[in-house]
This record gives sequence, C-alpha cells and structure tokens, in this order.
Amino acid sequence: MRNKRFGKLLSAALAAAMALSLSSAALAAGNGETHLTIIGTSDTHGNIWGYSYEDMKESTGDGLARVSAYVNQVRSENPNTILVDAGDTIQGTIMTDDLYSKDTASHPVAAALNYMDYDAWTLGNHEFNFGVDTLKSILEQVDMPVLAANIKNADGSYFTGAGYTIVERGGVKVAIIGVTTPNIPRWDGTKQGVADLTFEPMADAVAACIQEIGGQADVIMVSTHAGLGAEYSADGSDAAQTILDKCPEVDVLQLGHTHTTYINSAPIPVGEAKNNAGEVVRYDLTLNADKEITYEQAKETVLEALHVLGDDYVALLKEGFNNRWIDVYENVGKRGGAYSSGISRPHPYVLLNHKNNLDCQFTLAHEMGHALHSYHSCKYQPISTSDYVIFVAEVASTCNEVLLMRHLLSKTTDKKQRAYLINHFLDQFKGTVYRQTMFAEFELAMGKMAENGEALTADALCRKYHELNKLYFGPDMISDDQIALEWARIPHFFYNYYVFQYATGFSAAVAIANRILKEGAPAVADYKKFLSGGCSTDPISLLKIAGEDMSSPEPVNSALALFGELVDELAELL
Repeated sequence: MRNKRFGKLLSAALAAAMALSLSSAALAAGNGETHLTIIGTSDTHGNIWGYSYEDMKESTGDGLARVSAYVNQVRSENPNTILVDAGDTIQGTIMTDDLYSKDTASHPVAAALNYMDYDAWTLGNHEFNFGVDTLKSILEQVDMPVLAANIKNADGSYFTGAGYTIVERGGVKVAIIGVTTPNIPRWDGTKQGVADLTFEPMADAVAACIQEIGGQADVIMVSTHAGLGAEYSADGSDAAQTILDKCPEVDVLQLGHTHTTYINSAPIPVGEAKNNAGEVVRYDLTLNADKEITYEQAKETVLEALHVLGDDYVALLKEGFNNRWIDVYENVGKRGGAYSSGISRPHPYVLLNHKNNLDCQFTLAHEMGHALHSYHSCKYQPISTSDYVIFVAEVASTCNEVLLMRHLLSKTTDKKQRAYLINHFLDQFKGTVYRQTMFAEFELAMGKMAENGEALTADALCRKYHELNKLYFGPDMISDDQIALEWARIPHFFYNYYVFQYATGFSAAVAIANRILKEGAPAVADYKKFLSGGCSTDPISLLKIAGEDMSSPEPVNSALALFGELVDELAELL
C-alpha cells in the first residue's frame, strides 16, 4: 500500500519550455501543502556548452549550460525541486563521440551532471554505443543514481545497480523509476557486453519496482527513455503507453527518445522535452496532507454545488446517496471506471470506483447527473419515450460538473486551487469540444472519400488524420509521425457517425449552467422540463426547452468564450 499521509495530487501543472525563456510557474504552497517542481531533460546528446563543433559556432538555443542556469533559477524559487534526465546523454557531439569515447577519464558529461546536481539519470539506448565497459567507466564518475530497471545482468541483478531511487523534498518522498527501450540489442547488439544483458518489457519492470517500493513513497514517477507508442513491438513492450495501462499507481511519466515536445495532463502528467538540451519539461505538483476528499465530503460538496437546481433536485440526490443507488468503492471482479445504468425502475443505479480525490468528486456529480436525468425521464414519460438519445445524454452530467466547478471556484481565492480547478475543466473542454470535433471532421472526411470512390487506405487515412492534428493543435505542438496512426485505435470510428454529439452536448451544458447561475428559478424550471423530456421530441427541440438553440452557433460561441476567459485566468495565475 502507498503512504497515505499525503493526499492525491491537488495540482499538476505541466509545461515544456526553452531553458531561460520560461517564466516561473511555481506557486507558493499553502498551509499543509507541499509544492514540488520536477524538471526533466532528455536526449541532450552531449550538448554541454551549446556549441556546434561541426559548424564551429555557438548554438544559441541549446546546451546544458543554459539548462543549468534555468534550474538554478527554479531552485532559488522552490527548494523542493527535483532534476531527472531520461537518457541519450553521453553521445552525440564530436567531443563526446571522437574524444571521450576513446578516453573516458574525467568525462565532461559526467562532470556536467554532477555540477548540476541531478537527482537521477535513466539510461538511453545511445549510452551503449561505445560498449558496456566504456559505459561503466563513465557511470563510475557520476554522483547520482543511474536507473535502468528493465536492464538486467546475467544473474538477474540491475545492470546499473538500481531500478529506482527515492528522493525526499519538503517531507514528500518521490520514487523515481527508470526504464529504457528494450530495443537496444536491435541497434547495439554487437557492441561489447550488450549481448550479456537482458532487456525486459518496460511495464513489467515498473510494476516490479512499484511492488518493491510498497508504501515507502508518496509520489511515483517513471522516467522512461521511450515514446508513448510502440516502435517495433507488437505487444507494447517498447511503448510507454503500456506503463500507463498496466501501472495505475504511477503519478508522473517522463518520456524520451523521440526528440519531440509532448505535454499532456490526463490521466496523469506526461511530458517530453526535445533533444540537444534546448528544452526542459517541467512538472509542478502540489500535494496536500490535510485535504483528502472522502466520499462523505464529496457528497456534501456536490449537494452544496447543485443546490441551485432546487430543493427537489437536492432531495433526489440525498435519496440516491442514502438508499444505495450507488456502488461506491472498488471491489474484486468489479469493472473499472464509472457508469450510470440509464434505468429508473425501481431507481437509477450508479457504479463508481471512488478514491479520495477531486477527480472522483467530479465523477460523482457527473454520474448523478445521468441518474437524475434518467429518473426524470422515466417518471414523466411513458416507456416508449422514456429513453434519451446520445445528442442530449451528456448534457445533464456535464451541467452538474460545470456547476460544481463554478461552486468550487466561488469558494477559494487560493491561486493553486483556482489553477488546478481551471486546468481540470479546460482539459475536459479540450478533450470533448475540440478533440471530438476533430474526430467528427475526420469521420466526415472518410465518408466523403468513400462517396467519391476514393480508396480508404491506411496511408490515406493517416495523411488526413495527421493533417487535422496539425490544424487543431496548431504550430506550437509537434505532430509526429506516430500521431497519424491514432485513428486506428479509436473505437468511435467503427460506429455510426455520432462523436460530434459529445461536443454539442458539452457546449449546451456549459450554456445551460451559465443560464441557471445567471437567471435562477426560471432557467431551473426550463432545465427540469428538459430532464423530463426523454425522447418525446427531437433533441434540438428538447434543448430549446432548456433555453438553448443548438441550430444556432450561439451556445457553442458562449462555451468557447468561457474557455477563453478561463485560459486567460490560468495564464495570470501561472
């Protein structure tokens, strides 16, 4: 079991930035809180001074010297800072490859890592370019733990002597597990000593380390020299995604190897910095020792937030809470996630897997939105029209989440809390409105291609999906070649054309929640008529009852305006 003295992460702000050009995102910790900053480098490839020996001129955008200055700045602002490298560190320049590959005494990269006071270094594949003995001679010169949990000697011991290390900052213990791509024998199998080593699937090695760590750590970070997607494997053994899939205990994931900028905060902070020490990835985490959100606390907060929907709505919530409408906790054989049954006789049923964190509090509000939608529809409609269609299915659940978010924001002026709440909502908005719209546009393009007699080849679909990714995420995000393949793993595309309805439903919910908070009782009365409508009329007409005309762009524009306002506030908070 994990150490429960600290609650789940309250804040997990994530950024990738050029060294020395990023203004500090550090937020001062409040009472009972500890703020951690984790800075990650990867694929620095021997670039210490930002000087190109090939061109005999200074390279102004990279080099560990610039990163060092940035790290010192961050450490001065927050002493609870951790510095981790994700590999491909000792190879890549004329200096490292032609000079110090022959004479490894007093290796400059080792000296640089020591000078910068790294807390951990995960081996990359290029560390093995010069053979095992040369690598070992360099490893002997560094002062920090060198991690390679999935690389084993013939006797089963860790090649570097360590698969993980535990770093303590501000009373918080962070376990850092290091793994690297198991494809090293593919590239360097003939190099001295490599054939004597065993390279295990990364997720298996991480899982074994987590079991060994047990309750010793409050936070588990994995530093991996690999990208999210598979490079050669069919089983995902070289894909960092399998770590997320198989190891839910992981709180932070650092990527490497692909030389791309990648930042994502769902379901956990995941980041990668570009190569040559021109960029770092930064994770800002806030842990709270006092503010675990128990199920009882979550219920009370949800009741408070949804009181704007009237005493009768709150009474139904209490009936559900008190009369076993909800299967609350994880159990053996129970499916994961959360789910509302959609039936209402004798009453709706909700499945949760509650943990004491903010996400689960929002999940409770979300699923009870579904449940009370089903309750009202079944109560006021005959069986033939009591079910509701997908177009409106997410409106009630998302409306509850928006009302909860607004309630929580109204209760705090704390910058960290506001930043985390806003980030939580923006991430949902991005994933539902923008991304699902991109999905819908991709589906529409596929349909048009078929209508025009064009072959739906994998290459054609990859080109279109890659094009849409670049369009929707903009020039500041790198759309690598692997993202072009994502369409193949999205099950929505194998159903009827419907994903656009997630975006319309979310937009309608935001607009309805805004109207409820602004107008009060009249808007609430209209909303309950909508909840009671089932499929008695078409979805557009049902939403008009709630005051939103989805045949016009206004609800979507209103939602986008709120998104922009929250982005601006988040920028100010950070």
